[in-house]
Amino acid sequence: MPRLHHFPSWKSNPYTTMLMQGVAADGWQVDGSLTAVDVVTELAAMRRGDVFHIQWTQPIVHDMPDEEAARKNLKRFQKALTDARRDGVAVLWTVHNLMPHSAKFPLLEIEL
Repeated sequence: MPRLHHFPSWKSNPYTTMLMQGVAADGWQVDGSLTAVDVVTELAAMRRGDVFHIQWTQPIVHDMPDEEAARKNLKRFQKALTDARRDGVAVLWTVHNLMPHSAKFPLLEIEL
């Protein structure tokens, strides 16, 4: 069964919930994660033919306490994403905004 992992898995968003229910109805295993640490772990577990869907980047950079932690998370995420793509995981990135509404670390958001 193919797997779709979405990030962040904000259950309070009714549109994301409807989208994921539709994918599950088509026979996909659907799951998600909330934190930057969890998404890196999940990316490493994904296999060829799986799909990673990212909608918002806030947990990767913005939610960090300082710029150093944000940069570490960014690098960790970039490596995990590169490795997953190399391993045949498809990436679907829905860009809602060019930048988060309140970018805490704008240069890191641009890099992301």
